[in-house]
Amino acid sequence: MMKGLYCLQNAIKWYEDRFCVRFTPTVIYALYPKEEEYGWPQPWPNPDSAGIYIFLDSNKTIVYIGKASQMGARLDHYFGYGENGKCILKDKRVDDISYVQCYSCSQEEPYACLSLEEYLISEMNPKYNKTGRTEW
Repeated sequence: MMKGLYCLQNAIKWYEDRFCVRFTPTVIYALYPKEEEYGWPQPWPNPDSAGIYIFLDSNKTIVYIGKASQMGARLDHYFGYGENGKCILKDKRVDDISYVQCYSCSQEEPYACLSLEEYLISEMNPKYNKTGRTEW
């Protein structure tokens, strides 16, 4: 069963309390922004921070969870500029990503991203993740 942002927030809160670490959420970044949405071509949220990133479909259902030592560089692997400056997906195996949300960790605790990613994958069961490996 795919779960939404409310379940994600609760899972991260549980993890933070259990392991005494903190993650800072960013705004939800729209790859194809509608009026009043923060997104493309704005800068990536917390581009120099380590953390986890969440890909969401157009219904804001979680479809992928990943980790990064530098959020901006990692997200640049997935997305680029197309015609008229519009966002394009560089990986053609996925076509249903519309939003990205990031959670950054403190500079002193980048190791927490590794275990948080695995925990969230097991809890959230995103479409493109399998525990221990990625489907796409």
